[in-house]
Amino acid sequence: MSRLVGRGWSKSLLSLEIVLILLLTGIMSSSMPIQHVKSAGKIIVPDDYPTIQEAIHNAIDGDTIFVKAGTYHEHIIVNKTLTLEGENAKNTIIDGDESGTVIKLDASDTRISGFTITGTGFASGEFRFGIYIIGSRNNITNNSITNNRGGALRIESNNNTLDSNDITNNWGGCDLNNAWGNILSWNNLTDNQDGVYLYKSSENLISNNLISGNTNGITILESDDNKVISNNVTNNLQGISILTSSHNTLRNNMFDENVYGLEVSWFMYANNAISYFAQDIDTSNTVNHKSIVYLVNHHDEEVQPDAGYVALVNCTNIKVRNLELSRNSQGMILAGSDNCLLINLTMSHNDHGLYLFDSSDNHVYGCNISYNRVGIALEYSYRNNLDFNTVIQTHEGIVLSSSRDNNITHNNIAKNKYRGVFIGLSSGNDVAFNEVTENGGAGIEISSDGKGTLEHNIIHHNKLFNNTAGVRLGDTSGNKVYSNNFINNTGQALDTVSIGSIGYGNAWDDGFPSGGNYWSDYNGTDSDQDGIGDTAYVIDANNTDNYPLMGMFYGFAIMWQEKTYAVNIISNSTVSGIGYVIQTSFQWPNHTIIEDSFESIYFYVSGEDGAYGFCRVYIPVDLLKTTYKVLVNGTEVPYSLLPCSNSTDSYLYFTYPHSTERVEITPEFPSFLILPLFMLATLLSVIVYRRKRSSNVN
Repeated sequence: MSRLVGRGWSKSLLSLEIVLILLLTGIMSSSMPIQHVKSAGKIIVPDDYPTIQEAIHNAIDGDTIFVKAGTYHEHIIVNKTLTLEGENAKNTIIDGDESGTVIKLDASDTRISGFTITGTGFASGEFRFGIYIIGSRNNITNNSITNNRGGALRIESNNNTLDSNDITNNWGGCDLNNAWGNILSWNNLTDNQDGVYLYKSSENLISNNLISGNTNGITILESDDNKVISNNVTNNLQGISILTSSHNTLRNNMFDENVYGLEVSWFMYANNAISYFAQDIDTSNTVNHKSIVYLVNHHDEEVQPDAGYVALVNCTNIKVRNLELSRNSQGMILAGSDNCLLINLTMSHNDHGLYLFDSSDNHVYGCNISYNRVGIALEYSYRNNLDFNTVIQTHEGIVLSSSRDNNITHNNIAKNKYRGVFIGLSSGNDVAFNEVTENGGAGIEISSDGKGTLEHNIIHHNKLFNNTAGVRLGDTSGNKVYSNNFINNTGQALDTVSIGSIGYGNAWDDGFPSGGNYWSDYNGTDSDQDGIGDTAYVIDANNTDNYPLMGMFYGFAIMWQEKTYAVNIISNSTVSGIGYVIQTSFQWPNHTIIEDSFESIYFYVSGEDGAYGFCRVYIPVDLLKTTYKVLVNGTEVPYSLLPCSNSTDSYLYFTYPHSTERVEITPEFPSFLILPLFMLATLLSVIVYRRKRSSNVN
């Protein structure tokens, strides 16, 4: 009985507890605010909130903020995943009033469209942009980003898309910094300092953009594996620059009507520099309506005849000829390429006409290089031959840097603003038989680091005429300058050593009997009539030409029986029309022409009527082996065989009255008479011998 009563009482207590809990819950509910869960919706500015920033503050992820036409003077921070939509880009304006960044996008998966974004400020060292994107996977579309004193748009994140925007009249256009996987397409980037600028950014796509009227159209700096496809890059100062970057792909782009179309280069501080020329650029790209030929790892072929830009990277034995290469940062590049032939190219209005980097044993022949900033540049390049080219009206004609054993010969180097030939930190180069005239700085200059390194460059047989300085040597040692004609240069020669530098000196002559140089302002005498002045030509207190020439130097080469012979003339006359005569015969069974003998050397001299001229002529004995006869207009004149002559070298000295004369030097007995005379002498000897023998018998 008591157990039953206890159970009933427990049940009553439990019911009472439940009732009390329900009453308390009701009281608390009536006294606390109710929290509603808001779904994504649409906010209208200025209807719901007067400013865009206030609307963002009151929005939640996924909201759309629609902004009616009007001008909103704001600096906006977007830190939520939203859609910001302007009524139309022309009349919905966000103006930063020339201070700060207009929109900072710190969120991801946000879309901004339909605005004019303008009025950033500019302050040194501060990044201020129309839109500054830090978040990822954002979409910026159909906006006008214009008249920002800082940059239009900066991306420091990944996988954003910019399409169909007008980006105009800004300091910078679209700037990617440490950004990957972004897409820039169908934008109009015009009249900015930079159209598109990539720095340390990779695997981005730049496609179908109009990039026009900028200082720099596209710049890719220290950025790899980007794709540049189907862009129209026109009327910029620089079309596209790829700098210290690798493996970028270009397809179907037009780089037309730019001051400089294409540039591929590297910075001096970079390592593994050849890799920075390894780009994937095919002939679907054009520069000035001609194909870009960019060959990597090609061998034994010839470049197509319609190219407007040529690059050879890690190539061998490529022939390039008869092309006009103009309006690029480099008309042509050789990088890591050897044994290539460049012939009859016209390279004009480039920054560099021809640029060789780490390339050897190439031959550049008969090219016309003009109106470039630098005509030909060699860096870290060896044993190249630059022959019979014209390099005129550039800022710097031919520049060698850290390059050795190159030959610069028989070129016309004229009217360049600064230097005709500049050799820096380079050794063993040969500069010879060039006409170097009317260059504004120096005809030929060699400069080094002042550490006293013996560089052994040779400057010889050049005509240096009307340059500001004929030859200038600065902080360099061990070079030799001889057999040049220094004519009416403002400063004939300069040889300087800076304070703190080490100089072991340079030679300004080749000793006796070869001699030194001809100096138009030398007023010494030649009492022993050997064509060399009696007193030295003084350049400065530490530099002299000990054997100055009394007349201009003329040198030419004769090919005879597969050997090359040098014949040199020193004369106070003008010498021209140098040639030679070879006796030949026709071998009937083989139908070949045989060079039987070398007969004579001839040339023309001219000077002021009534004056006397002289010639000192050097002839190798192996070329003309006997005593000589000198004919002036067919009349034999006396000559002196100078005491410096020996069994291998003959030096002839003779004079004549001036007018225009033909000089011919022949063996005293021409070769066709030597055999008959020998046979006659032999016959006479036999007859005399027989007579003597007969007398002895009797």
